[in-house]
Amino acid sequence: MKLLQTIACAAFALCAATLAATPAAFAQTAKPAARAGLDLQEARSLVLELPEVKAWQEARREENKTRTDGKAAGGVLTGLRNLKGGKHWAVTFYKDPQTAPKKWAVFLVRAKDGRIFAEKEDGGVQTLDEWRKAQPAS
Repeated sequence: MKLLQTIACAAFALCAATLAATPAAFAQTAKPAARAGLDLQEARSLVLELPEVKAWQEARREENKTRTDGKAAGGVLTGLRNLKGGKHWAVTFYKDPQTAPKKWAVFLVRAKDGRIFAEKEDGGVQTLDEWRKAQPAS
């Protein structure tokens, strides 16, 4: 009887190992795949955490305290862009959006990995480090 139990256990282990090695069995036991890329809110949050953006927003808050017209001193617009075949979230910052809108900066967050780029004045794209180097010293 003990021999039968040993053979049955060995056979079960062999079957289990074989099934575990097949793709179908793996798919059933694997962890769910990670979502493909960042959504709009995640991309926007990444950009809002940039120190330059925080400083810009603080300057807009201070300006709002002195405004008498009740209009916002800054605004943010977020949308989707396809660049070179890749999905990017564009986060655009405007000064005086309700009176004389002037674009301050456009940040492009690559949806697949969260890498942040910036739009140049001519519409081209540069890395965040390149954008930082091009900013006037304050």
